[in-house]
Amino acid sequence: MVDNLVFIEYKDEIDIYEKLFGKDTIVVSLNPAVGVELKQRGISFINSLDLFGVDGHRNTIIISSKITDQLIPLFDKLILVNNKKTIEVNWLFYLRVFLKYWISMLHVVHVAISKYNPKRLVTIKFNNNSKIGIRITEKNKIIGEIITLYAESHEIKIHYEKLLDEDNNKLELLKTLFINWTSVQIFEILLFIYPLVNKNKTSILSPDKSYNMHKFLHEISGQIERSFVVYMEGGYRSIMIDIKNIILGKAFNFLSLPVYSQNNLKFVDRLKEFSNYINMWLKKNKSLTIIYDVNIEKPLSNFISDGLFKGMVELHGKIASMHRLLDVVQPQYVFSQHSLGVNYALGEFCAENIIPSLLIPHGSYVPHSDSIADLEW
Repeated sequence: MVDNLVFIEYKDEIDIYEKLFGKDTIVVSLNPAVGVELKQRGISFINSLDLFGVDGHRNTIIISSKITDQLIPLFDKLILVNNKKTIEVNWLFYLRVFLKYWISMLHVVHVAISKYNPKRLVTIKFNNNSKIGIRITEKNKIIGEIITLYAESHEIKIHYEKLLDEDNNKLELLKTLFINWTSVQIFEILLFIYPLVNKNKTSILSPDKSYNMHKFLHEISGQIERSFVVYMEGGYRSIMIDIKNIILGKAFNFLSLPVYSQNNLKFVDRLKEFSNYINMWLKKNKSLTIIYDVNIEKPLSNFISDGLFKGMVELHGKIASMHRLLDVVQPQYVFSQHSLGVNYALGEFCAENIIPSLLIPHGSYVPHSDSIADLEW
């Protein structure tokens, strides 16, 4: 039996635990960057991959699929006129990511505790774990909540080395509002300029330049007479090149799709009703959310009501921008390297309006012969 079992997910946590490192403490690295830093400091550690193994992959896939498969039929309760499939696909995608994070981390914690039988668990407690976005980031420190729930469920002593106070989000909120306001103004200007630059050319539309899409479209445009490449988004890193291309009439970049809140109230109300319905269903079916004797129903419900809800509202606002862009651009061809987020809605639009379009995935869709890999595929 060891005195302390510490799980470290991000590099900035190493200094917090450093005084505990020694022969009576087992350190588990949950992140390759953490492992590299620990090795450079000469601190012995256990790689979480050694604890996860084949069983971890299998359990994560099977348990997460069991939950999401039960939720899919419940989408009949989400009443939307437009883009329902886009919302459903994205809602399930981000829920799966959240679920797989929790299940995989719980598996590592469970195996480590079973193997080393520590006197106590040491972690960081975060005051506001429910206030997370649609993506899990370093700011959330969710591993502290995972370890806390496991310790409480198995009556294991737990020590909080440091309490991280909730960040003051007012400044961050003002920054977000200013950025969105600015992007709306730029977007409106670009919508006005586009017809003046296009001059009835054949528009070839793509979500952005990533994964060498700009090189591919350069080759394609050479085969189409009077073609004009248009990007829905692309950020501001190469803005001078984008401005030059616009002036020369070579290509057009809308830079970003702002989040429009107009006509959003009905969607917000219906999504809120659906989120509440799902959370009530999860409460009634707790057997689904008990993993290694830990009930994750509460953090899962918090995510559905907060991070996932806000993410879908933002997506709905960006889809509104996309439709305004499409009304102006009227693309003759569409090529996409993604099928998530607003790009799924783009695919739906092309299908409904019979616009020639092609998805060129940046990943592999080759089926696997291995049973576990095939299940994941």
